[in-house]
Amino acid sequence: MKYKVWDKKSDINGVSANNVLANINTKDDIVLFYENENQILRVEEKQLLKSIYNIEDEEASIVAEKYLSALEEEKKKLLKEQVTLEKLNKHIKKQDEIIDHLLTESLK
Repeated sequence: MKYKVWDKKSDINGVSANNVLANINTKDDIVLFYENENQILRVEEKQLLKSIYNIEDEEASIVAEKYLSALEEEKKKLLKEQVTLEKLNKHIKKQDEIIDHLLTESLK
């Protein structure tokens, strides 16, 4: 994901800057996150990102970089947890197979 600090003049996903500004109540810097510049995926206030992620910097670009780093860390953590869950599920399945086998043998 990439970002840019919004100039408050450019359209966002086809919505004019004036319409966007009319619907947000902030004088704070706005950071736009995107994969493809033609489609903004997230619109975030700098101050909100600072408070959620405990970022002390004031410059919007630094806040955005730290936010993206935090997202990447969260993604890595979730992927690691997913691998752990997959291993656990395989183990449980194997245990179920052993139990089924033992029950079948005991009923003979």
